[in-house]
Amino acid sequence: MKIFKSKLKPMRIRQVGKHLSDSYSDWKGYLNTQQQLVTMKKHLIPVVSKLEDKLNNIDNQFLGERGLYHEMETLRLKTKQLKKDIIRFLKLKQFIK
Repeated sequence: MKIFKSKLKPMRIRQVGKHLSDSYSDWKGYLNTQQQLVTMKKHLIPVVSKLEDKLNNIDNQFLGERGLYHEMETLRLKTKQLKKDIIRFLKLKQFIK
């Protein structure tokens, strides 16, 4: 079995300056953006889904007896809209890079 030796030489940095620091700051900005998107996808949507489930599990008769049905129904609609808005926000073209 032959072992192939690489003819590539180690790279040398010829220019250290503004371009290198700009690309590093762009890279750090990209990582920060990706971290925020992952946080929204993996943590925010499940929390809103759990809240929506808990609001739907509350008995309507119990709320009606206490005069809170209308307020709870408003909260239920707002959580559904919030979940739809988060999903729509994540599908925007500017975030799918």
